[in-house]
Amino acid sequence: MERHLKILLCTYFIILIMLAPFSLMIGDTLYYWSWGQHLDLSYLDGPPMISFMIRFFNSIFGNTFCAFSMLSVTCGAFISYFIYKTGILLCDKKTGLLAASIWTLCPIVAQKIFTEITYDIPENLFWSLLLYMASCYLSYRETKFLYLMGLSAGLLLLSKYSGIVLIIGLLVYFISTKELRGVFQNVHFFGAGLLCILVFSPVLIWNVKYNYIGFIYQFDQHAVVHAIVSFKEHLYMMAKFFWRLIYTMNFLILLPVFGFLFKQKDQKKNIVKNLLIIVSLTFVVFWFVIAWPSSSATLLGVRINYYTPLAISMSLLTSDFLLRHGYDYLAYGLLELFLFISLIFNLTNNSYFEKLISKSDYQYYQNITIMLQEAQKNKTPVVLKDSFHLIAIVNFAYKQNHIQDVVLHVISPHRKNLWECIKKDDLGQYCFWSDKLDDFIR
Repeated sequence: MERHLKILLCTYFIILIMLAPFSLMIGDTLYYWSWGQHLDLSYLDGPPMISFMIRFFNSIFGNTFCAFSMLSVTCGAFISYFIYKTGILLCDKKTGLLAASIWTLCPIVAQKIFTEITYDIPENLFWSLLLYMASCYLSYRETKFLYLMGLSAGLLLLSKYSGIVLIIGLLVYFISTKELRGVFQNVHFFGAGLLCILVFSPVLIWNVKYNYIGFIYQFDQHAVVHAIVSFKEHLYMMAKFFWRLIYTMNFLILLPVFGFLFKQKDQKKNIVKNLLIIVSLTFVVFWFVIAWPSSSATLLGVRINYYTPLAISMSLLTSDFLLRHGYDYLAYGLLELFLFISLIFNLTNNSYFEKLISKSDYQYYQNITIMLQEAQKNKTPVVLKDSFHLIAIVNFAYKQNHIQDVVLHVISPHRKNLWECIKKDDLGQYCFWSDKLDDFIR
């Protein structure tokens, strides 16, 4: 089985690399590409790690869609490796290989990691790294792994603020496990915490410089809208939350839960497995608490891509369940199903299948490119509405097609004061991409 899994993983990543030159990553991908064109310590909409990654891959592959695909494939390969190494600590190499294969072929990974670039990619990368380092510390109890945990936690927060959920899960596990509570009396634990803060400090410096506007925006944008709702509506929202969780994670939720409910009584305790369970439960409880007091409309604010880090720990638990109970054929069937669905996502996300791509993506980009080329030919200016997605797409088309001497005018009738602040660089690069920012201008 190990040989087959290795061939499967290598073949799948080779396919992704072969598809890279023909990929089409538009939408939010070009928004974050614009961050990479204007590097900063942080941004209004989030931390800067994704901008550094994009800038690095653009320096190698240029301003092309291929660069975005290579970024996602590279990060995906590292995540698979960290899952594999964690699986070895959980049980053995076979468990690690199956877990890495399940995660790599999982449909939500194909949809949200391999076919678009957002800051969920670095979040998942350093989420898997921190989980691996925590597993190493539990297995070996060496001080160096505490500092590596601190470094990983800092990089995780530098990727996406919601990485705090994993840190909370780790703290819950250390507090709830009697033999691990002594770590809070270890000076190296606090040293690791300081290292985490030091790595995260660029975001803190940027927010201090701009009066904490990034943190204020996050609390305002993702604030829970409390509403007076009936008990029946609460039950409906609860059912809807868990339904979205189940259809997003599907077998990665159902199989470990089934294994937990019918586990053998004489089964030995596994500290890494317990860690994965606590982290997964913390994740679900956190987002459920966020969604519970809200109205049914704002419940949709817990987007599907928010669930992607959960797939890391659930892939490991699913692999452990399948191999522990000897369900090899079920494992092969699951991988075949995932492979079929994931290939559809990847194949329909390239230029040879543009007719299957929604017009709001590929055709929209093509129309903008033609518009810029005609403006260059006729020497006429291009007037744009102030929309961060539109501006990002135009900027990318402008650079990718080597268009020159086209004047771009951005119309912002309702935000003239904001536009003046941007020109004076009073609020940092590209803060105007948020419709909510008007509320913070005084």
